[in-house]
Amino acid sequence: MDTGRPVDLLPDRHGDTFAAWLRAHPGAQVICRGRASGYAEGTRLGAPDAIQVADRFHLLQNLTKAVDRVVRAHRACLKDRPEAEAVAQPRPSTEGEPGHRAEVTRQRHAEIHALHATGVGATAISRALNLDGKTVRRYLRAATADELLTETVPRPKDLDEHTAYLVFRWEQGCTNAVRLTTELRDRGYRGSARTVRRLLQTWRDGTVKPTAVTAVAPKPRQVTGWIIRPGRRPY
Repeated sequence: MDTGRPVDLLPDRHGDTFAAWLRAHPGAQVICRGRASGYAEGTRLGAPDAIQVADRFHLLQNLTKAVDRVVRAHRACLKDRPEAEAVAQPRPSTEGEPGHRAEVTRQRHAEIHALHATGVGATAISRALNLDGKTVRRYLRAATADELLTETVPRPKDLDEHTAYLVFRWEQGCTNAVRLTTELRDRGYRGSARTVRRLLQTWRDGTVKPTAVTAVAPKPRQVTGWIIRPGRRPY
């Protein structure tokens, strides 16, 4: 355990085999072992004065199972948060709206179609307007801006667990997509940096505001992960 290197390899997991090895190599004071009963019995027979301790993996495994049992016993506490308290990315309205979002959408639609009418391709438009290529193609497919305003756009599922944290950091003044993606990686995010950048862009240009919506109650497994993993805070 001090060097992290193996000293020998036993032919099986039987207690008698382990006991014989310990007798042939006397002097062990601490036996760090797994949970197999053969190791416990072998230690008792071959090195009765040694202290038996669990290895790091099984300690963490035991702790995780214990925490999971506690969380599941209190799963009734994991309720959906009321709309007034939850923070996440709202879905666009299913009706045309006269506010700022509608104005931005119509202006962007006009710009994209004007450039496309002069022969500019979708890739060049996305670079010129600093937009994602998929966004440009979606606008080009829409004959009018009203088609976009009545469209239901799905939220990026990879970000669902982390959207509240993004809002928290955004309100702190951190709007850098690269930095925020790095922070999300530390929190377990496995999606793409482009998804984070696309979401932040909607907040930056006012297309969507990080306003309150109903949040889904976390699953017991998620809460267990928040408790077990170091440095994770469920904002």
